[in-house]
Amino acid sequence: MPAQSPTRTPPVSGPPPPVTKHPPTIQTSSRIHSAANGSPAETTSIMTIERWRLGGAREDFDLFARQTHPLS
Repeated sequence: MPAQSPTRTPPVSGPPPPVTKHPPTIQTSSRIHSAANGSPAETTSIMTIERWRLGGAREDFDLFARQTHPLS
């Protein structure tokens, strides 16, 4: 037990600086990549959510519906 606490202390002090340097955009891009590899639906939902913030949800939803269900 006492041997594990000193070994964990040095590595913990190392990682924090690089983690803070990484911008949040990298995390979102990595999530999109992982979602695209697994299920493309997650990427579309993420895209639509971002568009909702911008206020163009209706237009994007129309394009999304046409791409997923090209009936016309």
